[in-house]
Amino acid sequence: MNSDDPYNIVVSAASNAWKPHAIQDLETFVYRRDSNGENQEWTLSNNGLPESKGTVIFILQLNPKIGDEFYCLNNREYTAL
Repeated sequence: MNSDDPYNIVVSAASNAWKPHAIQDLETFVYRRDSNGENQEWTLSNNGLPESKGTVIFILQLNPKIGDEFYCLNNREYTAL
């Protein structure tokens, strides 16, 4: 969660429990929900991230000094969101 805005949430997710861990069929996504007014729907947030196919579950970390900056670690690269 964003420390400046608790409704701004970033999550790592998959279509089922095995997808982010199965060697043969890896697939993981990052979704974001913002609190911009009444719109609180989850949206796919993949800009700057590697392709979801072949990617293990993303480990996410908020930058406590910059409330809207998240870091993403996976088996392919390290990225700032």
